Amino acid sequence: MVLDRCELGYRPEVAPPFARFALPMAALVFLPSTPGLAQGSPEPPPEFPHAPTAFDDGRGDEGGLPGVFLQIGCRNRTREFWGLAQIGLLDTRSVDFNGVLQLSLDHNANRTTIGVAQVALANYSYEFYGLVQVGAHNIIGREIYALAQIGAFNDANGQYLGLVQLGVANRWRFHRRNWAIAPMQIGIYNERAAPAYTLGQIGIANFLGEGTIHAPWRIGVFNGGEDTVATLLQAGVVNWMPDGRGYIGLEVGLLNRSRQFHGPAQIGLVNYSDEVTGAQIGVYNHAGRLRGLQIGLLNHIAENPAWQRWLPFINW
Repeated sequence: MVLDRCELGYRPEVAPPFARFALPMAALVFLPSTPGLAQGSPEPPPEFPHAPTAFDDGRGDEGGLPGVFLQIGCRNRTREFWGLAQIGLLDTRSVDFNGVLQLSLDHNANRTTIGVAQVALANYSYEFYGLVQVGAHNIIGREIYALAQIGAFNDANGQYLGLVQLGVANRWRFHRRNWAIAPMQIGIYNERAAPAYTLGQIGIANFLGEGTIHAPWRIGVFNGGEDTVATLLQAGVVNWMPDGRGYIGLEVGLLNRSRQFHGPAQIGLVNYSDEVTGAQIGVYNHAGRLRGLQIGLLNHIAENPAWQRWLPFINW
């Protein structure tokens, strides 16, 4: 066991805990990009937040701690930790952490984390291999293999393999050559960019950047996207993909907008797609090109002959 004393006059160089809590709250409005998290790069860049590469405060052990059962202190510093747990009052940093639990009241920062749980107000890991990461603000730089990432603001960059990403704001930003298998993304705001296989997106606002998402469902007040969605059900008040393609079993919303829709049915108050393969059912239906059927109060197919472009009730 390694112990460390907290001196009354000590002032860490990190931000106070309230600042850590304010960051994920601000993410709901601005969703700031994570500086320096280069996607797919072999080593963490120097601007990686609180990168545990310098240990100049003279606290803890600057070398390795092999076989330590427990390390407790105000601030824990190790290059390599092998043991049961690291517990820090202010923060805990290791270049490589190999243990069961890393716990801090402020933040944990590692290059590589291998363990059961990482729990703090803020967690930073370039690579995380474990069961759960819990914090108000969680950042992964390159790879995460975990059952759950739970926090107010979760940000993952690189490869993702897990069961659930649960938070107020969730973001996955991956390079196209990376991939994600995340069975559930649940939050008020969910953003994903890169190919992914998931059991669903559930939130107030769901957004897709580049890449294709495969999911049984996307459910939200607003579902947006710039690329391709392959899902059995997309349901929202507004489904907005003016530059995207949808391979959707059923799309339901008050306003459905897509560049291409391929599926059995698009149902809404207003359905507007440039290219449709399937049925459009609504008060007003628009298709630039249609291979299927329109049923609604007013139907418009731009490529039809002049007499058949605008028809009430039914068009084909």
